[in-house]
Amino acid sequence: MLNCAPVFLPWYMLVAQHTVYFPDAFLTQMREAMPSTLSFDNFLAACQRPLRRSIRVNTLKISVADFLQLTAPYGWTLTPIPWCEEGFWIERGR
Repeated sequence: MLNCAPVFLPWYMLVAQHTVYFPDAFLTQMREAMPSTLSFDNFLAACQRPLRRSIRVNTLKISVADFLQLTAPYGWTLTPIPWCEEGFWIERGR
């Protein structure tokens, strides 16, 4: 029988520590599809940067207002995402 206990990692272990691998076929396809006015090197550099942490409230389960009230004690800094009514960029104390 497998032991399937959850494993919780410290936040600093969740940050990607390796470069993103792209198959050659993908790179070829992107080179061909990318407009000549854009830099392929800039595209690859952008793909290596970590994504901004974000969270989206599932409004089928909880309202945004209730979510904000529920998470207020956590000390998170939640910044609304302009193009997603129920989305927030999240910053947590370390």
